[in-house]
Amino acid sequence: METVDDRLEFRLYPDARHALDLLQTRKTYADYLRLLSRNYIWQSDPVQIDAVDPADEASIPTLRGSLDCRGNVEDEWFVVYLLVKLSEKDENLVVSVWDSDGQFLLIEAAHFLPAWLEPETATNRVFIHRGAVHILPPPRTPAEVTVYPTGTPDLKAALSLIRGRHVITEAAHPIQTIIGKRVATYPSSAESSAHFAHAYVPAKIAFVFDTNPQLISHVVRAFGERDPLDMKACLTMKHFPPVNCVTYRVQFSRRLYAQLQHQKFFPPSRSPWAKLGQGVASSKAKDLGVKIAYGFEILCSQCNGGGEESSLEWHQYVASLHRKGYFEGEMEGSRRYRELADAAREYFDEHLKDAVRKVHPGMKVLDIVGEFSAGGKTVEERLLLPESDDSWLSIDVGELDQLLKERAGLGEVDDEECLDAISAMKQGVRQFVTKVSGFEGAELPGKSKLDQVQFDADSFVDVLEKVLKGKVDERYSSDEDDGDDEDDDIGLDDMSEEDDDGPRESLKGYMEDLDRELASTEVGKSFEKVPREESDRDAAASPPPTVDIDLNLVKNILESYSSQDGQAGPASNLLGAMGITIPVEEN
Repeated sequence: METVDDRLEFRLYPDARHALDLLQTRKTYADYLRLLSRNYIWQSDPVQIDAVDPADEASIPTLRGSLDCRGNVEDEWFVVYLLVKLSEKDENLVVSVWDSDGQFLLIEAAHFLPAWLEPETATNRVFIHRGAVHILPPPRTPAEVTVYPTGTPDLKAALSLIRGRHVITEAAHPIQTIIGKRVATYPSSAESSAHFAHAYVPAKIAFVFDTNPQLISHVVRAFGERDPLDMKACLTMKHFPPVNCVTYRVQFSRRLYAQLQHQKFFPPSRSPWAKLGQGVASSKAKDLGVKIAYGFEILCSQCNGGGEESSLEWHQYVASLHRKGYFEGEMEGSRRYRELADAAREYFDEHLKDAVRKVHPGMKVLDIVGEFSAGGKTVEERLLLPESDDSWLSIDVGELDQLLKERAGLGEVDDEECLDAISAMKQGVRQFVTKVSGFEGAELPGKSKLDQVQFDADSFVDVLEKVLKGKVDERYSSDEDDGDDEDDDIGLDDMSEEDDDGPRESLKGYMEDLDRELASTEVGKSFEKVPREESDRDAAASPPPTVDIDLNLVKNILESYSSQDGQAGPASNLLGAMGITIPVEEN
């Protein structure tokens, strides 16, 4: 499944009962989504649902949806919220959703995914059903081969398993929790993202906003992406001169308001808006009104008077109706055929016209303005509700840090949390260094495919010492053949008197001598040692202090993590891959 940048795609798979009339099902779903999002301002166009011919989707009744997000992540998650609510309303509906990054639901819960689930293995395995995320697992035992699909599942079989009750496909609790936490912020998050501001605009623009407030997204985009040709078209302000202006309360999203407000703009001296009188409105409302008027003018200049749907799209729709037997076998041109064709045309114009044809927003504006002018409508100055507070546009460093902490799930850190993190760090690194690595590189704890391989370190040392002992004996006997018999007898007697622990004790003593010498060097002094008792400190021949391996491990990892200054690095990458989160506080 592929999609263009900044675009979200989803598929709705209704059951056989709804598939009988896919167009009516589409209307039902679209009306429900429109109801839930009626007061929401999208970054571009509202979410769209199109009916897909079954031949295009492997004979599976499918509704296709998309959204042009234009970098607004909140729009994406609001769509997820809408799809979750839709799947709760229709319990037989199965939904799949993705964007240009792939399965972004899995990206949100990346720390909790099973080891087998990767982008290459996620095709036809991740769905939303009955308000929950479902992940179709591969078979884990030979007995499950007949239950769960291997490789890339067939879509029809996958949908059957998701809807079935004889297998468990609902994702694990941590995955449900992390995704559910993000979705649970809506619809309150959608309401709080709205921003209302006063703007001094012509009455026809106020009428356009009364009719279709969503057009503000296209206005902001047109104004922000203006070029010299657009500004040339705005010299006379043919459609929106500063005539019959009123102060109007415009609804933005916070993102759109910030995009428009932070652009410095002064109309050219020859523009009618440059001669706008003083005192007619606040300077802020006039500045916002000028930008909005120019955005509308640019939209109308770009539409080139187009807007009629292509006859090809209508003929394709009629051909689809023929395949489904809509015309009941009637002869083309007969009375009954014409009645059915008229009804189909009415339905096409009412419900599918915008879905099959991308109508330029400038044409929508001109249509509404034409209705305003033809009907002799007026917009009277009205009692306005207050503007929204825009202090959120200015944020200090402390507030930014707090927002980042909340987004990352960080808060006040207590001692118990630190101890848990240190314990997990020691255990995770110990498991990491004792794991057997494969040809793909180092394997992290819990992800090894060679769990059946066991390595006993003590047994390995015993075998190695026995082999080395044999080699030493052979060397000594070879050297002593060239010496006198007296030395031979002494050497053999000494060797024979040594018990089995001789080589081990000799090696241990040799290592202690090395440790004692290294302890006095700069490298040796850099290691943290285990505290010694008073009796050991006074003994002249006491063994060298023991290096505290765990303390040195934690100390070095934390120093490496701190030196990264929040950037990616070896320490954070290693701990993150093992699922270990280091508590972070301001100091």
